[in-house]
Amino acid sequence: MATVKDAFNLTTRTIDRRAFHYRNLVVLVVLTAFASVAWAALAWSGWPLLGLLTLMPLCGGFFFLDSLVVNRWRDEILQMWAAEGLALDIFADSIASVRLFPAGTLRAMLGTLPTKERLAAADKLPAPLKRAAALTLTTIHRRESDRTLFATFAYSLSLASVAWAIITWCWTPLLGCLSVVLVLVTDRAVNFMRWRRWLGLMRQYQKDGLDLATAIETLQRLDWGQWVAAKHWQAIQRDGLPQNGQ
Repeated sequence: MATVKDAFNLTTRTIDRRAFHYRNLVVLVVLTAFASVAWAALAWSGWPLLGLLTLMPLCGGFFFLDSLVVNRWRDEILQMWAAEGLALDIFADSIASVRLFPAGTLRAMLGTLPTKERLAAADKLPAPLKRAAALTLTTIHRRESDRTLFATFAYSLSLASVAWAIITWCWTPLLGCLSVVLVLVTDRAVNFMRWRRWLGLMRQYQKDGLDLATAIETLQRLDWGQWVAAKHWQAIQRDGLPQNGQ
């Protein structure tokens, strides 16, 4: 029960922090839009409206920061589940009954955890399998945050290049759009490193007694839903999974 209480307190703090960040985003978006439009009206010029382009990095930065907050919560909940015996089904049912929490926000936070809706009898899995599942889900969560970060960088660089070209009335700044290629290459490199680390830890778990065939079968039973990250798991199944004894 102490673990469930800790999970409740952690969830409360996380939702409060997300709400605080969201309020700040709303204030920044409103101020930026108002300042750009007011400046354009006073100057009787369309150039100040380019300030609206900053809304993209603002919103992208918020989504990335929000994903970090939620991922930290998921990581700690998964650690409680794998190491401290937190019953995820009891926790999910209990916290869903608290009407003070926004239902949609809470449902999204719980959506990728191995509760009974996604992995039957997950709470009864042996500790090594729980560790493997927690590691896999944590890797996927972080990978999705990476995608948000690099997508924000790519769009922001493109918009900055276009804005600079409009301001200077010259096509040369548009070459800055080529930097998007570097962002995409970096994204793929980070993806490779994350899954290499996952693979290394899975091999280590195997040496510590994890039955890898059972782990793979268990992870395959996870309800991936509409996760974009499911394609990463399919690629690993096809190319990267170690075999028992290797």
